[in-house]
Amino acid sequence: MILGAFSCSKPASFALKQTEYWLDRYEEIVVELEEGDASALTWKSSDEAIVTAEDGKLIAQGKGKATVSVSNGKQTEN
Repeated sequence: MILGAFSCSKPASFALKQTEYWLDRYEEIVVELEEGDASALTWKSSDEAIVTAEDGKLIAQGKGKATVSVSNGKQTEN
């Protein structure tokens, strides 16, 4: 059963290996970067009732769709 869909957008100076994720409730994943340090970025969820994000770790909280924004301090993409 898939409970949530999440997408991440990436700043130009970092490369994410994947930008969309489907997770079950309370499932956790670590977003892999092709380059860069996930803990050096700012991670923000559009709806923390759906997914929380910190240091590249996403945790599904509930059913729905949310966007996780990733920022390097100079540029943020949604």
